[in-house]
Amino acid sequence: MVNILAIDTATGFFSIALGAGDRVYHFEEQVAADFLNAAQRLQVQPAFPGAGAGSRHSELLLDCAGFLTEKAGITPADIEAVLVMKGPGSFTGLRIAYAAAKGIALALGSRMSAFPSLDVMAFPFFCWPDLVMPVINAGKGRFFTALYRDGRLLAGPMDTRVEAEDFQAVLKPFIDKNQRIFLTGPDAAMLKDALKPFAGDETLVLDPSGLRGYAPILLEVEKKCGLSDNDTELCYSGPEYLRKSDAELNLKK
Repeated sequence: MVNILAIDTATGFFSIALGAGDRVYHFEEQVAADFLNAAQRLQVQPAFPGAGAGSRHSELLLDCAGFLTEKAGITPADIEAVLVMKGPGSFTGLRIAYAAAKGIALALGSRMSAFPSLDVMAFPFFCWPDLVMPVINAGKGRFFTALYRDGRLLAGPMDTRVEAEDFQAVLKPFIDKNQRIFLTGPDAAMLKDALKPFAGDETLVLDPSGLRGYAPILLEVEKKCGLSDNDTELCYSGPEYLRKSDAELNLKK
């Protein structure tokens, strides 16, 4: 019987799940909604859709972890492994999950594993007969995305604009062959709207399951892939980003 805590704070959703034996306990909340609504009222574009969620992620995380362990009838000391999203995603959100996971793993002597965010988002749809494209709004008119077939990565991960020539070059062979592209992830609908000039509804299929967090799916990914072989090194590493932060770019200036 293994007790595994999974944390997803990669986007504007907060999602946490506890696999305790053969049962899963889960909590999630769309923590960026108030921030996004305020930004729309002020007619400003947030740098990243999860930018206003960071404080809520950190407020919710440990309390919810404690609540889930209580519901499962175990103590925090019984947590044997912690899972997180590796990235891409929100700079702040990913760091919060990593910091919490490292603290728990080092304090309890638990293991830690990180899985690529886009891989996790595509994972439930490995049986889809054509292409799967998970989508995260990266802000500034850009998207984090990748292409998968049969659970295998075909292209990406990418940090791209819809109008970018390299992105269009990746999509063109599939669009020309009328292969369906299943769009999933928190910002799939946004990318579908942006791609309308290049591909029609017969090509782009929107995930009907809607918005959600991915902590329970992290547990499923771990079942298939297993825990990291080098979790000690992972405890002293950080998330993987597809672009430099604004602070890093400003430092160069």
